[in-house]
Amino acid sequence: MKYADAEQLLQTSYRMALSKKASTRIMQDAEHTFPNIKYFNRNEGSIGVTLIVNILQAVATHRPKVGYVVGMNFIAASLLYHSCRAIAFWVMVQLIDEYKLDEIYETGCPGLVLHSRIIEMLLCAKDESKKIVMVFVERKKR
Repeated sequence: MKYADAEQLLQTSYRMALSKKASTRIMQDAEHTFPNIKYFNRNEGSIGVTLIVNILQAVATHRPKVGYVVGMNFIAASLLYHSCRAIAFWVMVQLIDEYKLDEIYETGCPGLVLHSRIIEMLLCAKDESKKIVMVFVERKKR
């Protein structure tokens, strides 16, 4: 996807209606995300919090099945710290769609087990990369 396409999708998703409860929760969480980092500190006049809110609202409306779940703010902030908002938004959507991040937030956290297994493999040995790829290949077949 081109940058312009990602920016357009972000704008379209952001303009869609989101419940007041979800919007309030996103704002509260965004304001408490990495406050010791100047980029995300409102007292420092930073726009980081506003960008986190924009991305999370866009993701929540773009993927209503997932919506917003506490903890997504740190993922959005981490992506924003290293890229522009359109790319951060698109990477979050890809994490949800292609890497099953949404399953981490479902009842019973089935994705948490999968992703924990992958992280464990990464930490255990360099030769585990083939097994990691196979976990994703097997997962996509389901």
